[in-house]
Amino acid sequence: MAAVITSITGLQNLPELRVFSADYSGLESVNLSGLTNLVDVDISDCDFPGDNTSSLTSVNLSGCTALEELRLDDSNFSGGIPNLSGLDSLIYMDFDQCGITGSVDISNHPVLEGFDFSGNTGLTELIISDTQPLGGNGYELLIYNCALTQTAVDNILVALSESAVENGYVDLSSGNNASPSQTGVDAINVLVNDKTWSIDYNVTPINYTVSNQSSLTRDCELSPNLGLYSLQSNPLQVVRFYNNANLTSPFLGTADAFFTFILYDQPTNIYTANIDPVTGDVSNIQLCVEPTTTTTTSTSTTTTTTTATPSYSNAGAYNSNDPAAACTAWTGGGSQAYYSSVQTPTIGTLLFENSNLTGPIADGYIAMIGKVFVTLNGAISSEYSTCP
Repeated sequence: MAAVITSITGLQNLPELRVFSADYSGLESVNLSGLTNLVDVDISDCDFPGDNTSSLTSVNLSGCTALEELRLDDSNFSGGIPNLSGLDSLIYMDFDQCGITGSVDISNHPVLEGFDFSGNTGLTELIISDTQPLGGNGYELLIYNCALTQTAVDNILVALSESAVENGYVDLSSGNNASPSQTGVDAINVLVNDKTWSIDYNVTPINYTVSNQSSLTRDCELSPNLGLYSLQSNPLQVVRFYNNANLTSPFLGTADAFFTFILYDQPTNIYTANIDPVTGDVSNIQLCVEPTTTTTTSTSTTTTTTTATPSYSNAGAYNSNDPAAACTAWTGGGSQAYYSSVQTPTIGTLLFENSNLTGPIADGYIAMIGKVFVTLNGAISSEYSTCP
């Protein structure tokens, strides 16, 4: 068996050395200090003979001020990566699968464009700066299969979104990397939509649970007392109803149970969905077609058709906390206008404060069409039956 090189000395006697490559050797430590003309170093995949265990643990790069490319992947830097301070010419560094743990700060390399820290399963934070040209000139940013915290993921995405680089690629997926928070998602939207980046990242499924719901209507024209929920930017996998506040027993409806809800930022969008009567799981979410009315006017030469969304005004009055006041309004009449997308409000109808149907009423009791109703989250939940 040929001898394996484990150490090299005397390199300082080669001051004009520009490239040093010793990958797939058995080197344990290398001293490259003072080599001011060195621009490319590759000491990757160094193993102890016979057992495929990474051997390289130390590289001295002090004074290598011209260094541009540094590849030390598949080494053993569990005790910390080499000191890279003063290496202001670094364009690319590769430290994948090096046993790196904790936090690493590479923000002080002003011209750094790419890096690979993938496979460091104990790496929890990689600190970068929005002033670095990261992702430029086709260089990739690889941090997959690590253990980045959510804050670390968010900070990386925000820094990249605030930099001037476009058309980059960053991989934050796999391993125990956290999924981004809304802050990170907002940064992703900037990177993808405004700067044409490609991004891979982990997504945590979001489960919504809603308690204390009754059997609700299937009619798209009627909206129940479910409140307002947003489906935007959420990778929904499970929506489940429970019939108690402890969330221990699922919704027990009928086989044909349905519910409807409204998108948070578009309150006129109404959806229906099935509810499994045993598990309470929600499926088959569908957008209801907005009702319209069509008026056709004909003359001897032309026919004009106008389509509009109906709004219905009901005379009435309301009081948020006192049903007796609503009863008084019922007997005495009122002038408050309510609007809905149906002509005859019934249980489940969502009532709005304006004819654009963009603001559900916030009042607990209403009086209209000769009756008093209880409302919840803007919808008629029941008829109030104790008025004289």
